[in-house]
Order: sequence, then structure tokens, then C-alpha cells
Amino acid sequence: MSEKKIGRFLFAVFRCTYKKELTIAQVKALFLRDRGLLSSRKLVATRALGRTCLDGNIELAEFLLDQGADPQAGVGCARYCAHVSVLRLLMDRGADIHALERHHLFNGGTGFHDAAQMASPELAEFLLAHGGKPHINVKLERGGEHGWGGWTALMIAARHKWGTRERSREVARLLLENGADYDIFSATALGDLKHVRRLLRRDRSLLRQTAGNGATLLHWAAEAGDVRCADLFMAAGIDVNVASNSRRTPLHFAAAMDRPDMVAFLIKSGATVDAQDDKGRTALHEATYQGSRAAADLLIARGASVRIRNKNRKTPLDVARKGCLDLRTKSRGKRSSRSSASHRARRR
Repeated sequence: MSEKKIGRFLFAVFRCTYKKELTIAQVKALFLRDRGLLSSRKLVATRALGRTCLDGNIELAEFLLDQGADPQAGVGCARYCAHVSVLRLLMDRGADIHALERHHLFNGGTGFHDAAQMASPELAEFLLAHGGKPHINVKLERGGEHGWGGWTALMIAARHKWGTRERSREVARLLLENGADYDIFSATALGDLKHVRRLLRRDRSLLRQTAGNGATLLHWAAEAGDVRCADLFMAAGIDVNVASNSRRTPLHFAAAMDRPDMVAFLIKSGATVDAQDDKGRTALHEATYQGSRAAADLLIARGASVRIRNKNRKTPLDVARKGCLDLRTKSRGKRSSRSSASHRARRR
């Protein structure tokens, strides 16, 4: 069986499941009438199963499993996109739905990490209902794309950067009710000041811990927009301009998540408004990249420069124009772009 022929079939699967250019019947016919594909049906079906599960196509997944596909090959993709019905099918065909997976985000991740990332309480409930509780506190191995080594599913859910806040909080609630370790980073992200204080009374060394490319507790509080936790951490000795491994300050985090109250609090507490990270980006760059209009306007009002260039030679104004972000510059006293804030700028 040539790789070229297998590649053509895999592309047909892609055109069916993702592009919607081919029907399931056409893909089945392509497979069944090709003697070469049939002679290596188990290999071909297994390689096609991942793409199929990624898009949640349960009918095509059933067909590929009937052709001998290894059900375990689809588990990671089904979990990654929170396709519970597909995951149930794979489990019924003998797959271990709790096996650790390795991909660009999660090294050694469980289904609970996927549920947290996708803000899917349905996936979390399914995993819990089928023996997942012993895996709830598994920590990611190092080497993932975002530097999440050592993170639990709860830490990802608490940050709620994906999906809606309500669904992320529901995942966090399910994890906590079923025995998740309630660490100080998760408590900070959830705004649980009482628990944060309780943990610090037990162990003050927690103030020196970092998570996610060197982000401190103050970074997490800034990202969550929780002024009370941020005030506590600074009073305990964390510097307002503390930098992560990529030289991002808490102000960068607050601006990226459009937390104007936190931006104001950090600046009042002495944050350097135009501090640049290792890519030359200021907090105003972050705000314009992410479409954070309120934070961007506040930063400009507090003196942030719209002319500083990052390492790609882009100013915040350049980014705002590309993303159709409507800013008010202090110098002009009027809008710098006539476009509405209808699109989020793509990070470059």
C-alpha cells in the first residue's frame, strides 16, 4: 500500500468531515471499491479515525471501526474536541478513555484537561461517570506549547480562557466536588480570597511559586481581574512589575484579558505602563492584539505610548488598524480609526 494512495483517502476523509465537500456515502464507496485500501484496511482505517473523531462524525467513525480501526487512535481527538458521543462509541469498542495523551497543548494530559480546556461539563461528567475520578489530579508533564507543565485540570478550568465563564466554572465545580486538589493558583483564578488566605497562613512559601512560563500569583490575579487578591499578594511582597519568563508583567496579563479595573489598580500601585516583553510588546500591544477596548482606552488615558514598536516593528496603532479596533488616542482626542471593534486582531 503506497503512502500516496493512503494520503488521497485521508484527504477525502478531511473533505467529508471538515470541508463538507464529500458525503459519508462517497467516502465509504471510495474505501470499499479500492482493493489496495481494503488490503490494508486496518492500517488505513486507524489513520483516518483520528481526523474523523476530531470533527465528531460518529457515522464515519463507526464505519472505520467496522473496518478494523484501533479505537484507541480516536480517543485523544474525541476528548480534545469534547465529542462525548464519539468517546462513548470508542469506549464501547474497547478503548481506554482515560489514557494519557500527548499533543501540542497537553503532555501527559487526561480527559479532564480536555474538559477544562473546552469548558465542557458534559465531558467532565462523562469521565466521572465512567471511572475517571482517580485521574482528576494528574499533572501535565513539561513541554507543552503554553508551558503548562505541572498544571492540573482544575487550574485550566479556573482560568476560564476558553468557552464561557459559566461553563468553565461548572467544570471547576465538578472537579472540586470530586476531589480535585484546591491549589492557590486555582483559588486565585476563581477569586476565592478566603481560601487563598487560608493557604498562605499554612505556607508563606507559596508566594514564590510560579505556574505557566513563570507567571506568579500576581499575574494570575491580574488575569482574573481580582483586585483583592492582587492587593494581598503585593502587600505580601510580590513586586507589581514582576516579570514572567517571557518578561510579561501583571499589567500585560490584565490588558490582554480586558480588565480595566485591574489595569487602573496596577498603574496606581506603580506598574510601568510601557514595559515591554521579550517580543517588544507593551500592555497596550496586548490589549490591541486581543481586542480589549476598555483596557486599551484606559492605558492610553494613563499615558501608554501608541508609538512604541514591537520586534515585528508594529505599534499598538498598527495592530489596532489591522484588527479594526477603535481607539481614542490621548494626543488627538478623537478616534484613531473609524472602524468598529468588530474583529479581534490576530497575534503576529
